[in-house]
Amino acid sequence: MAEEIDYAAIPQTAIRVITGPSAFYRDMPKSGGFVEPLVFVIVMGFIAGIIQTVFNFILHFSDIGFMAKIMSLIMMPIFVAIGSFIGAAILFIIWKLMGSQESYETSYRCAAYLSAITPITTLIGLIPYLGTVIGMLIGLLYIVTASVEVHAIPSKKAWLVFGVITAVSVILSSIPN
Repeated sequence: MAEEIDYAAIPQTAIRVITGPSAFYRDMPKSGGFVEPLVFVIVMGFIAGIIQTVFNFILHFSDIGFMAKIMSLIMMPIFVAIGSFIGAAILFIIWKLMGSQESYETSYRCAAYLSAITPITTLIGLIPYLGTVIGMLIGLLYIVTASVEVHAIPSKKAWLVFGVITAVSVILSSIPN
């Protein structure tokens, strides 16, 4: 199975998702298994882990130990991989409630390729509070795009539902710990 994955195509896929999400999601195969999108998620998580590790060394040079600094490199791909299945399940339920006729596999593929923005949102997330909000708004754009292009959800409905979910998430993220 691993022989079938074109690892060299991963950067081009990420660029296609980021620069032309409508065309990417419109052309995305709705089936084909979980392995290829999962590998994509893991690679994006690893890249985000590298970014986080570099900034851990820069921003927390003497605050935390060496192992704590490199934990992002190890943990980010794992968390992103697990999160992709959970996120896809949540999106699957929301899309079904909105009228989608697509399968969980299709929802997983949408969520997995959405991870192309993870390295970008990891960088933006370094900006206190505002980075989190900007990252959520970027994610909103891509989820609405997948809703319209893959799940045939009307644009206004997708913006309303996911806009409300994003607004609630932004408000909840601003509550002090």
